[in-house]
Amino acid sequence: MKRTKYTLLALLSLVIFSCHRANNIESESTPIPEPQAETQTEIQEEPQIEFPPQVEIEPEEKKEEPPAPQKEPEPQVAPPKKEEPVPPKKTEELKSESVPVKEEKKAEPPAPSPSDDEYTRSVGDVHVDKDTFEADKKEIMGIIEELAAIMGEKQYKKWIGYVDSDSVSYWSKSANLRKASSRLPVRGLQLKSLEDYFKYVFVPARQGRTITEIRYVSETYVKAVDVQGNTDLIYYYFKKINGKWKVYLPPLE
Repeated sequence: MKRTKYTLLALLSLVIFSCHRANNIESESTPIPEPQAETQTEIQEEPQIEFPPQVEIEPEEKKEEPPAPQKEPEPQVAPPKKEEPVPPKKTEELKSESVPVKEEKKAEPPAPSPSDDEYTRSVGDVHVDKDTFEADKKEIMGIIEELAAIMGEKQYKKWIGYVDSDSVSYWSKSANLRKASSRLPVRGLQLKSLEDYFKYVFVPARQGRTITEIRYVSETYVKAVDVQGNTDLIYYYFKKINGKWKVYLPPLE
């Protein structure tokens, strides 16, 4: 290994020496040029450099900033006025105010009574004085209100107590019920008892109806009607039995 290293160094030294020798020989063989006479040359003046004219730069105008908005003056609130003290009233005035004044109560108007025209329409040719007419109408209208509640609850047993005995006897017969069944607007409906008559005939024909006046047939026989123009729609018949008005159910013709 060391031997190889020495060999390489020797070769490298030999190459460097050969190159140096070759340079010396080349420099010896090249002729040295003779110095030439100096020639006078005209000295040319250096051209003057012209600088561009200076441009005057005008200073930029400062833009005027808009004036700051002025705040509107706040409205001045006037101070509250001091209430002036009210001078005390005279003793005479105070005395008059302290005494309570009694107001006279107005008499309430009496309940409206049937007009003379209604009285004339109701009694017709029947001899009934006005007081009796007013009392009969009031009692009959009260019975109709009670019947309206009974019909609303379909209370058959209570209803029987308002019907006269002749009507109960007539409409309890099966023959009369069969005849009534054939005249009903509902085909196939058969009335088999007075209770059926109450449910399917009496109640539907009268429930929700308005009764306004009565018409005397006699002193003990009255019709309760709803007046519509010149027409009287009959909804109830009443008979006076032992001083009390009872519902009457007319027989079939």
